[in-house]
Amino acid sequence: MNDEQPIAEHDYIDEDENLYYVPPHYPLIVVGLALLAAFVIWLLEGELGTVGSAALVVAVVGLVAWAINAPDHLSAIVTGRTAKYGGTSLLVTLVFLAALGALYVIVRDNSIRIDLTERDIFSLNDSARDAIARMSSAPDAPDVQILAFYDVVNAGRRDQDAVLFDDFVAASNGKIRYEQVDLDRNPVLAQQYGITFSGQVAVTRLDANGEPDIANGQVVDGLQQENITNAILRLATPGDFRAYFLRVENSLALDGQDDNGMFILRDVMSRQRGWTVEEISLVDLTSPQSEITLNDPAADGEVLVIAGGSKPLADIEFEIVRDYLDNGGNLIIFAAPSINEDNISLATDERLGDYLFETVGLRFNNDLVIDPVQASQNPAFPFVTDFDGGHYITRNFAAEQSFAIFELPHSIELAPTRPRNVIMTELMMSSPNSYATTDFTRILNNDFSQGDDDPRGPFVLAAAAENSVTDSRVVLFGSQSLAINAYSDVNSVANLPAVFNSLVWASHFDEFFSEVTLVRDRLPQDQQIFATDQDLRTIRTLTTVLMPLGILIIGGLVWWNNREKEATR
Repeated sequence: MNDEQPIAEHDYIDEDENLYYVPPHYPLIVVGLALLAAFVIWLLEGELGTVGSAALVVAVVGLVAWAINAPDHLSAIVTGRTAKYGGTSLLVTLVFLAALGALYVIVRDNSIRIDLTERDIFSLNDSARDAIARMSSAPDAPDVQILAFYDVVNAGRRDQDAVLFDDFVAASNGKIRYEQVDLDRNPVLAQQYGITFSGQVAVTRLDANGEPDIANGQVVDGLQQENITNAILRLATPGDFRAYFLRVENSLALDGQDDNGMFILRDVMSRQRGWTVEEISLVDLTSPQSEITLNDPAADGEVLVIAGGSKPLADIEFEIVRDYLDNGGNLIIFAAPSINEDNISLATDERLGDYLFETVGLRFNNDLVIDPVQASQNPAFPFVTDFDGGHYITRNFAAEQSFAIFELPHSIELAPTRPRNVIMTELMMSSPNSYATTDFTRILNNDFSQGDDDPRGPFVLAAAAENSVTDSRVVLFGSQSLAINAYSDVNSVANLPAVFNSLVWASHFDEFFSEVTLVRDRLPQDQQIFATDQDLRTIRTLTTVLMPLGILIIGGLVWWNNREKEATR
């Protein structure tokens, strides 16, 4: 007796493709590709448009062509076993799609948004939202305008960024407004706001007439909500902070745009942080007609910066610096190397060194620190990875695995007994492989061998001191390379960040904005993992030797076990 079931008439499909004008699967491939193209266009553009609609037409035409070309295939699908057993699946799929569409309509009509990204890319986090709400609730809170600039490459980010900007507007109760600008079509507007590349954001206050205060605007690189929020808060509470760079012989040029200039430092402090940053001379400090006043009570914060200098300060310059510090002024010095005829520089001048040592417990040594192991380019350019983790200037560098490059640096000496009311901090230390030498001629001849009398490191290359009574703050850097443009765009190099932090700390800018500046809490995924050489060797052994060998052994045991079973049968 034959128990086989008869084949249903409509389940039989002749697979001889010679019976068809075109192989039946060809039109279906065209239909699938056309539908895929239409879906991708709708997903990227938010609408089908001309191209997407054309793709749908091609899909319909392909489907009709398939039905005409292979009617037996169509008949089998509609009336055969496929329809009988696939109907329920089709019904369930249609119900699911209908429910999904209804859910989308509800979410869209009620403006329901849930940001599922790890870093709140598309919405304000709680800290930012609270800060913006507090700012906008103040009676004298200004209206703020955000302009985001995009070129053709980044145009696709507009819709994504608009979600975040809408959150700014909602949190500020209408005090903030935004506009997305085509950088290629509005180059003049971009130039007015100081925009130099796509993705930058200009944040400005609006006056009573609704006009933006472009001169005091803030430029933010990128769309991190913390940076935009801080820019808004700085505009709402601007403050008057000033950095005066004293022009001396062979000092770094504040406006210099070459590698050894400080244009980037000035640009960031003035445009992005709203500081008054000026280069001043002895005439500016002594002339009765000068508008520059050190220790100006009208300023919220002020710092005097000496970047380099190949000769000691003149008597009157020294007296100005001394009086400024004695009256609570703040000073930052970047030491130039003492490689000249007199083997002396401004920073290593004995008179200045003795005064700083007596008052704040710091001074530069007239030497050069060389590191034959931990150096950039050559041993005379050592880099530092040993940072003080508690001081404002350097507290984040170790966790970020940053390093600072010092070109021809001097070491810094700290007083064994700290002056009265003074707190001293060793900010950056050279490696134990470094040594200090006073034989400058040997270094100029590229002879980096350590002499018998050369002391071995580590040495202090950056230090800070604070007088708790006068509020005077002093920061010394053993090299002027910290402030130059050359290292501004080098990944993980902390040179310019260290200078920014020094200006902020020395001027008490950090205290002024401590209540309004937003700092993101460290997220679990931001925690970096550090591995020693031994850890890396262990990981390499586990992944390249032990794991493959273990799998091979297990496979061998399974094979041997099966072999024994076969032998006993």
